[in-house]
Amino acid sequence: MKYSILIIGLIISFNLFGQELTRKEKKYIPKDFNEALTQLDKVIPDSTKNRIKSMTEDDFVAQTHFSTGMWIRNYWLYNRYLFGLIVIKSDLRKNLTAKGLFHNDDMSGVILRSYHRKLNGIEINLDQQIKDVHQWYVNMNDSKWRAEQDSIKWAEYMTQFEIGDTLTDHVYYDRNWLGEPRKNAVLLAKVIEKSDKQLKIELISFGDGINDKPMIYEQIKCDSIDCWINPYWWKKIDNEGSTTANTQ
Repeated sequence: MKYSILIIGLIISFNLFGQELTRKEKKYIPKDFNEALTQLDKVIPDSTKNRIKSMTEDDFVAQTHFSTGMWIRNYWLYNRYLFGLIVIKSDLRKNLTAKGLFHNDDMSGVILRSYHRKLNGIEINLDQQIKDVHQWYVNMNDSKWRAEQDSIKWAEYMTQFEIGDTLTDHVYYDRNWLGEPRKNAVLLAKVIEKSDKQLKIELISFGDGINDKPMIYEQIKCDSIDCWINPYWWKKIDNEGSTTANTQ
């Protein structure tokens, strides 16, 4: 499973309204779980469905949490209020609450996971999904479980880096509060060591920031040309010169 921290820069913003639908069809709010899957099938274009089918369900749910998932939460699940009074109640939210889901994030996640399974002809197994959600909250109160998951996450994340890899990072610095844009230095560095959660790099280029090294060191939390860094904001440059986005 690939992990992402808020999926910054990696969110797949699916075009929900690629199909030929009437205005009424586009704005329809499903009343229950089954209608939610049917409505998604109507509004998601076939080309996007093919992309979804090619993804793992974990990747699909993670990468759409802040795009399609947010759309589901904003338009299908929130009650509408006027002067503190509910004027439009979400029947879908009521239906999912009755099934045992109580948070909108969990509801949208189960809908997305179920839709992925539906597209791939896999049993949806809604009852087990809801049990898994409940178990996740139990696990989150277990510090040992959280530590184990963190170790697994980092172990997988760090496999993408090897000694000798070239990394790059855009560093914005020297903020001018009068409105002028910050300076931007494109750094290049080589990986010289690695640990469980950090990389030791040797800086090989400061880009246009060569004369502002002290400020750049401060931004990347280094005190010399070689130092240990958190690799999250750095991207690996492959042999052809393109960058690989880091996921977690």
